[in-house]
Amino acid sequence: MLAAYPKNRNAGASLAGSAWIDLVAPTDAEKSAFEQAFGLRVPTEGALAEIETTSRLRSERDALYMSVPLIVASPDGAWMIAATGFVLSKMC
Repeated sequence: MLAAYPKNRNAGASLAGSAWIDLVAPTDAEKSAFEQAFGLRVPTEGALAEIETTSRLRSERDALYMSVPLIVASPDGAWMIAATGFVLSKMC
């Protein structure tokens, strides 16, 4: 699922004007749209799940890539760990 903020952008408009993008289990088309709009790669789920501390923070092409395990409630109410990543970049 891809969600772009602010939400008041026109449907079908480029993601490039967005301040925040959420990608939750993104499709290949959603990954491609993000990568084309920003020139940044979407980390793989395997990279986000990496447990080595030294792999959790890195810089690439003027962007900061961070990964962290977060605790979330599953649909049945049980707690589980979700591999989560952030790509922070100054976009002008």
